[in-house]
Amino acid sequence: MDKKFSTKLDFLYKRVEGGYFGILTAIIGGITILTCSILYYLAEPFDFFSNWISDLGGVVTNSGRSPNGSNIVFSVGLILLSIISVPFIYYLLKYLLARKQRLKMFVYLAVISCLITYVGVIGVSIIDIKTDPIVHTYFATLFFLGGMAIMLFFSLAMAFNNIPRKQVLFGFICASIPLIFISTFAPYAMQGENVFLLVVSTDPKMGITRFWEWMYLFALLAWFFETGLFLLKNKVINA
Repeated sequence: MDKKFSTKLDFLYKRVEGGYFGILTAIIGGITILTCSILYYLAEPFDFFSNWISDLGGVVTNSGRSPNGSNIVFSVGLILLSIISVPFIYYLLKYLLARKQRLKMFVYLAVISCLITYVGVIGVSIIDIKTDPIVHTYFATLFFLGGMAIMLFFSLAMAFNNIPRKQVLFGFICASIPLIFISTFAPYAMQGENVFLLVVSTDPKMGITRFWEWMYLFALLAWFFETGLFLLKNKVINA
């Protein structure tokens, strides 16, 4: 990481402990989704089985109505939480590398996963599901796969470096949720259906998949929140 940028973050940590940024990332994500849900629902009722998360960021609802600004809140919220998560990820990275690190490759893989996720989040926030559904789906795929990899690789890095088992187990549980989400596509993929088209479809048969997509989002936000608490409780960096 650029030395000047690193120095600025270290200066920031002297005023705000890094763990707070993980908690704030989760809170911003939660507020964004809640606000979008209310705005969207005022235009058109929705639920976890009938709507994709990306529907909240569409320029129109599935029936063609205005989403009452839900799309704007969705985009701004995603970009903001991405920015806030950067100092948290760097703080967690410093914590792990400051220990007698074994299998450092897991930490570096987690960092690469973060970069992939950021590309996905920015793409999803700029290109909505209604305007260009196929391109949006590709970016959403980067976000979901990247997010899963973040939780998995950071959890593996913790597992090999004497982090409390409860913390490691929580990370693995959160990382397992997206695996369930991805597995729900398997039956359709085996039948030769286009998975990318299924992601943007309104077909009722994708209800279970939509539900697990929402559960994945909540698991990712929970991971940021709980890991942030862990870092605060353990006073991991004397910056």
